[in-house]
Amino acid sequence: MNQKSIKKYPIHITLYRNATMRIEHFGINILTDPMLSDKGSFMSFVVPDKKNNPTTDLPVPIEKILEDIDVVLISHLHPDKFDQKAMELIPKNKPIICVYEDSIILREMGFRNVHTINDTLKWKDVTIHRQDASQGEHEIEDQLGKVTGFIIEAPGYDTLYWVGDSILDNDVRKNIHRTKPEIIITHSGGALHLGEHQILMNSDDTVEIARQAPEAKVVAVHLDALDHCLETRESLKQRVKEAKIHNIFIPLDGQRLTL
Repeated sequence: MNQKSIKKYPIHITLYRNATMRIEHFGINILTDPMLSDKGSFMSFVVPDKKNNPTTDLPVPIEKILEDIDVVLISHLHPDKFDQKAMELIPKNKPIICVYEDSIILREMGFRNVHTINDTLKWKDVTIHRQDASQGEHEIEDQLGKVTGFIIEAPGYDTLYWVGDSILDNDVRKNIHRTKPEIIITHSGGALHLGEHQILMNSDDTVEIARQAPEAKVVAVHLDALDHCLETRESLKQRVKEAKIHNIFIPLDGQRLTL
């Protein structure tokens, strides 16, 4: 890991909504966790029998999001990470990278170019390492299923750690300490499961990560898109201001960062 080089090329990250991003890395366009549904078109995570999610529209047409995508990287198959619209609109021959359990389901959906990542996978000149992630105690994992994060690296580029759907636990702390990523993408919405159990990082956790890795650029996503996420961009901005932290980026939907 940590293939470092003196000369560093920029990584571009475009946030579309929630965890749906375009990561431009080593000339490859990676689409993450595509949630392409219209506002209010699928199940609420708070109110039974309501269709409250997503809580906002996409900032650009879906055709623009899918344009020139080389590979889709999926952290898990919850509906806010891979939804019905993604299943319908992503070409069935488009390369998809995911964990083994999800690869079985995707192949059953008709996707023909699914690549399983167990530990490490090389995609052209980009190396992707699977990382442990957790949404809480074992009983929560039994209800919600397993989730994962990824380290993405290539010669001449900063190491990127996409934490994925996870609380801030010892595995995440160890991953940061071990890999020393220059870019860390956090899901910072502070989501609650059944209104009680925290299953995503909140603003305090995001600030803690920024303090643990003061040289890293922390990109906070998974905000203002789902009805069970208590943190908003504004509440996170306020916490960052109070903590006097300067290495947290909070992109708007549709915003492209150059890091």
